[in-house]
Amino acid sequence: MKKILLFLFNFLHCFSSFAQPNWLCVYPNKKVYFEDKNKLVYCIRIDSTFNDNTILYPFSDLHKIDIDCYSVTSGSWLSKYIVLDEDENTIFVNGKKQQIFIKNQAVLNDIWNVFENDNIKVKGKITSISTESVLGVEDSVKTFSFSVYNKNDEPVNHELNQLTIKISKQFGLVKTLNFYYFEHEILDYWHHFGEFDLIGIDEPQLGFKPSNLKENYYDFQVGDELHIWNLYSPFIPPSYEKKIIHKYLSREDSEDSITYYIERKVHNHTVDGIGHHNISTSMDTIILIAVKGLLFYTEPNELLNGAISKVMILNLPLQKMYIDSYDFWITGDSCLGIVNVDVCNSPPTYFLGLGGPYYEHCEIWGNEYAYELVYYKKGNTTWGTPFDFEVSVSEHVKETSIIIYPNPTRNFITIKSTNNEILNNCFIDIYDIQGRKCLSQNIVNCEHIDVAFLNAGFYVVKLTQKNKNIVYIKMIKQ
Repeated sequence: MKKILLFLFNFLHCFSSFAQPNWLCVYPNKKVYFEDKNKLVYCIRIDSTFNDNTILYPFSDLHKIDIDCYSVTSGSWLSKYIVLDEDENTIFVNGKKQQIFIKNQAVLNDIWNVFENDNIKVKGKITSISTESVLGVEDSVKTFSFSVYNKNDEPVNHELNQLTIKISKQFGLVKTLNFYYFEHEILDYWHHFGEFDLIGIDEPQLGFKPSNLKENYYDFQVGDELHIWNLYSPFIPPSYEKKIIHKYLSREDSEDSITYYIERKVHNHTVDGIGHHNISTSMDTIILIAVKGLLFYTEPNELLNGAISKVMILNLPLQKMYIDSYDFWITGDSCLGIVNVDVCNSPPTYFLGLGGPYYEHCEIWGNEYAYELVYYKKGNTTWGTPFDFEVSVSEHVKETSIIIYPNPTRNFITIKSTNNEILNNCFIDIYDIQGRKCLSQNIVNCEHIDVAFLNAGFYVVKLTQKNKNIVYIKMIKQ
């Protein structure tokens, strides 16, 4: 089967080669993904082309173009724009509108002039052409190296001497530089000049594929647990610190959403304005409805519409997505100037399969805030250090001390407890999977409770005594 798929893949690529040339750096119809040394993901997507696809414009990034001057229209992370010459070689244009010439159609040991400014000259060379695995597919790959010289053609020590790029015959750039910062002063403190490695492509779909669907981020199974640390401590009290445990009791999938019933335990420590401390524990059941669809309508490192913010993805073993946001004001020169705000500004973060948004611990001027995931259990996988606290038995009775039977049931249920006093003056409420109350009545002497009128499905039975939640029990109606 694997050989058949590989044959079909090679056949399709041979067929497609008639429609587009080989050894290009960037293909206008492909969307590709790279990562830097920190595993941060960057996307190349061509938004517009001119002159019969010889001038390419990738989507723009946020760049610092002068002192206290930022731009959202000055080019992508890769380059300002890209030009293909008549021989199908590539010219990258950097942030200072200087040209970097990559002779991607060169042969082994070819040497050519890549770049020149008032201080240096850069030459390029094809140092190898070999067969390599590109996203799991064997392909020919050219390796390009650089040599830097002064104006007298004398070799000089320079970072570029240690950097390379690679181009695949079928897929384009396999390793690249961010040419936007090629040999011009880096004013933008959150970008750094360096190498980026190909990790995914969409035509055909190979390797990394960004997960931007809510159902992928809010993907839980029965028994999964999340432990969350929530801190709110302003300079002027009151303040609180909560340790929260979410245990997923049920999952119900529908066409457009996923509904979860979650057992929530909370250890709450509050401090009021005069220094009084109060510690309490509680337990209840909450409903989370995750509506399916896109979480954000952008690619990694692409600016969000209507705001100076962008989606960032860290391609770690557990994929992490966060939103970088910036506060700006428009200067007299139509620049965007950054606004310095002395507040906690922790970016909202989502983890694949663990939901969000979470916010890392932030402290400034005596104000602290956090909503951090500190532990999770998903199936047989655990991470972090779990919270260890008990909910007060005076407020809640463990599920094992109360039973309902038969369960599953068709017509009625009976409720029994190891402590008969628990059921004195007790109310029962039954909720369906949508959280709607289907029944509410008193319990008298553990009588039979008619549930024949309920539709088949999953329900939650809630027992309440003296306005305090006693327990929640899962019930299946057949």
